[in-house]
Amino acid sequence: MATPNIARKFHLKGRLVKNPGATAGTYPYGGTELGVVRDGFFTVGQEESTIRAEEFGSIVIDKLVIREVCAMSVVFGEWDKDAVETVFTNMATPASSSTKWGDDITMAEGRVSGATVLPGTLRSGQSLKLLFVPDEPAQHLGIILFNALPMLDVTRRIRLVIAEAFGLGAVFQGIPNSNHRTHQMGPVPLMRSS
Repeated sequence: MATPNIARKFHLKGRLVKNPGATAGTYPYGGTELGVVRDGFFTVGQEESTIRAEEFGSIVIDKLVIREVCAMSVVFGEWDKDAVETVFTNMATPASSSTKWGDDITMAEGRVSGATVLPGTLRSGQSLKLLFVPDEPAQHLGIILFNALPMLDVTRRIRLVIAEAFGLGAVFQGIPNSNHRTHQMGPVPLMRSS
């Protein structure tokens, strides 16, 4: 076991970047900033199948690994145009200045005509590379999903309460990219880009 070092204790506060390039550069690494992450989870697990021995009363004798699964669940702490268009794939933020409120708040409208995700559409068409960048990218844990799908069946929640700050929830499922990689964790400058 490594020697404990209290100086290495940290809080993972950070931002998300959509489709970053080389991670050795500077933020946002050639990608599109999606905004501040107020809260989140990164989950890694294995899907397994149980092997039973009928001759011993169907007791479990082994497990067969089927696949590794990963997902990133986040709560955005701000209304960001790019985050809204990434999470709500059938919404558009019009370019007209009449739809802006102040400097930052942009209208988002649901679409039926011109919708990009229709029944029968493969979700892989909306896949993206997703990078979680902590406030200290060289010291703290960064996470990259090489091929992430916005999971619209469990996302798209906006809390409408006065007692708590705004939050836009989103879940991204990691799927293998062309190099058969799903994710990587570590200091951002040391990460591979594909």
